[in-house]
Amino acid sequence: MKSLREIRTELGLSQRKLAKLAGILQPNIVVMERNNLQGTTIGTVSRIAKAIGCTAVIKDDAVFFEKTV
Repeated sequence: MKSLREIRTELGLSQRKLAKLAGILQPNIVVMERNNLQGTTIGTVSRIAKAIGCTAVIKDDAVFFEKTV
């Protein structure tokens, strides 16, 4: 499992580019990368996961991502 920032940088995506791919606002990416889930919806997490080809895992009040096989 990896953090959003780890996955995003491995994919060579900026926060802005990822936000565009996921159809969300860039500040949402900032919040997620800080593992601050307050106000983050499951829909937002799902859109990000789909955009990067991963499955989202919520563990200990943080979101991690795993590559989908």
